[in-house]
Amino acid sequence: MRTMFFSQAIDDSLAQAMADDPRIVLFGEDTPLLRRNLLVRFGPKRVRGAPISESAFLGAGVAAAMAGLRPVVEMYMVDFLGVCMDALL
Repeated sequence: MRTMFFSQAIDDSLAQAMADDPRIVLFGEDTPLLRRNLLVRFGPKRVRGAPISESAFLGAGVAAAMAGLRPVVEMYMVDFLGVCMDALL
């Protein structure tokens, strides 16, 4: 097993999953900057930035799932998950 940083493991896992399934989309605050390699490989339709509103991009992820996509929503601070519960429930 090779040694890598946690962020590289996330990138590698997302890249493999996105290559295997074209329905996977990635949402998150500053995601195109932080996951630039995924943006270059899969394009801006599958790697999307979001405004600084956790409930908005989590809601967009829920809507994408309802439309048949397989969204991955990246949230950088678990502290803001509580304000997103309306979209989840």
